[in-house]
Amino acid sequence: MKPSPKSYSTCEPPIHELEDLLRDKSIRVIGVVGDKNQGKSMLMYNMAEIIRREAPQTNLVGFRMSVGVPNMLMLNTLTELSKVSNSFIWIDELKTFVDTDNRREMGIFMSLLQTLYHPYRNNTVVICGL
Repeated sequence: MKPSPKSYSTCEPPIHELEDLLRDKSIRVIGVVGDKNQGKSMLMYNMAEIIRREAPQTNLVGFRMSVGVPNMLMLNTLTELSKVSNSFIWIDELKTFVDTDNRREMGIFMSLLQTLYHPYRNNTVVICGL
């Protein structure tokens, strides 16, 4: 049984391009997940390039990124990260600094994440991992 065309009119149109995703102000957290060597980090670098090109006034912050991006503030501690506001934040290879199997560590990280994407902080957070 096919859905009626009327049911599609109540849905939002799908996001076809990465630029559309990055322009959507309602999106506060983006997760990038995939197997090894599938281009997760490269996608994050492409996102940074698009933002730098389309909105050069946007603050770019990288947390433990393996390769730096021009004009991106690079942070290495969770304390530094917890103070960030009005920025686009990339967290690469989550599993390397947070043991997701450890409830205590994951709880601390989730608290930090809630702080980062709180509306008064005005951040967009991109998390990359396996």
